[in-house]
Amino acid sequence: MGTLKHLQIVCVTVCVCLLFASDCGGQVSPSDGQTDEFIVLQECRVTLFQSAVLASTRSGIIDRIDVLDGDVVPAGLQIAQIRADLAGAEVATAHLKARNDIDLRYAVKLSELAQLEYSRALALNKEIPGAQSELTVKNLKIAAERALLQIELASHGLEVSKLELETARISLAGYSVKAPFEGVILRVQKSVGESVQEGEPIADLANLNELKVEGFLPLEAAWMVRRGYPVEVQVEIPGIELEVEKVRFTGEVVFVDSEVQEVSQKVRVWARVANSRGLLKSGLIATMRIPRGEHQKVAVKSKRK
Repeated sequence: MGTLKHLQIVCVTVCVCLLFASDCGGQVSPSDGQTDEFIVLQECRVTLFQSAVLASTRSGIIDRIDVLDGDVVPAGLQIAQIRADLAGAEVATAHLKARNDIDLRYAVKLSELAQLEYSRALALNKEIPGAQSELTVKNLKIAAERALLQIELASHGLEVSKLELETARISLAGYSVKAPFEGVILRVQKSVGESVQEGEPIADLANLNELKVEGFLPLEAAWMVRRGYPVEVQVEIPGIELEVEKVRFTGEVVFVDSEVQEVSQKVRVWARVANSRGLLKSGLIATMRIPRGEHQKVAVKSKRK
């Protein structure tokens, strides 16, 4: 009996201690693969960070395609050229008009003459009062002012011609498809001689030097991660063992969502990861680790019921 009573006392004591511990504050306990050193996110998805479908802004016939699948291209390189004979002729015409300053030079000469005639009339009347009638003087004054306005009109026309030239050049540039950023041509979708409509895809371009790794933070860690925090990423390939799985890729957090997922109660986060060796590929699954610094640790007290 004494032994049984002693065991009952021990059990009660343990229960009381556990209840007391549940009401005490403490740090987030490691869960879901978490450690004291890292916040660990499993099953993160690797996707392209920067990609674009290159298309023409004009309809027409493809005159040239200057790249092949797999080519590495710098920003600004021409990818394809749409036939643009008419647009080229419009640029040449606008260029001639923009260079034509004959009307302006003629207006200047007329203004010089009109100003001279008006000045002489005033001087003559000053020397011999009444030598030129008041009406004549007024007509000469109006002619001089009209000549100045002709200069202004000719200058305006020349500026309009320059703007028309710029418009024609912009229109011509629309027939050339260029790479908006440095990257790799993933696929050329058209061939020389094919017709394309405005906005129709010609080639796919992607930047493979940096990739995007997206995962979900447990809710208790959502306030521990900020933009710019460093990350480590390791690829997970089920069923086989590859050397790439041993490589640790580094990057930084770019985005932490402000919205909590309704079902999972997790927060979306994604990081930009360097891929200078080209080992990381879009579509892979990876583990992302975010180092847990002292300033990142947050005490969370359990709620009393």
